[in-house]
Amino acid sequence: MSLSDILTILFGIISIIGTAAAFYFERRARKLAIEKNRFSWSDIEHGSQLITQKCIKRFKPKALLTFSGSGSVIGNLCLIYSGEYLPMYTVIEYPNDRKKIIEDMSGFAKFEYSKWVLFVPEAFMTHKNDRVVLIHDCTISGVGLNFIVQKLVESGFDRNNIMTAALISTQASIDARLAPDCYSYQIENNVFYFPWGKRV
Repeated sequence: MSLSDILTILFGIISIIGTAAAFYFERRARKLAIEKNRFSWSDIEHGSQLITQKCIKRFKPKALLTFSGSGSVIGNLCLIYSGEYLPMYTVIEYPNDRKKIIEDMSGFAKFEYSKWVLFVPEAFMTHKNDRVVLIHDCTISGVGLNFIVQKLVESGFDRNNIMTAALISTQASIDARLAPDCYSYQIENNVFYFPWGKRV
């Protein structure tokens, strides 16, 4: 066997080891990134308790408005931790391409933006003169939460009587000055994991 054959075999082995190592470390890096952005039930509980202290105990609202899906989980936990008996309403969010569902909705104030239609219960709209807290699971861009605040103000609510809260706020929403008034956790990007699954 010549020297060039030996070097070819040696470089082939090094190449295979290098490729295997690259795959291993890439997978490990992805797993570490997931773990960094994974929120456990204890994180959810702790964050909800922080929102409860800042937004319900101190601000003393007369009503809560939460958002369908994960947002309502956070809102319900905050209500439980507060020990208060407050009415809690849920905004129903639909993609605006669901024409049949959107047409059949009644008993709600309807607000449309970009690709979403938000339905706010009419009963919540009677709290125009009260302090209210809007609770969401997360703000990715902050646009949606600020949109609903803007629509409530246009409907007669006083902005000083509205407090916004989210369990998680992204750096992008913070940099754009669209983060909620109160948030428990700050993350760099919009990929993270709740105990019940991935949120993108």
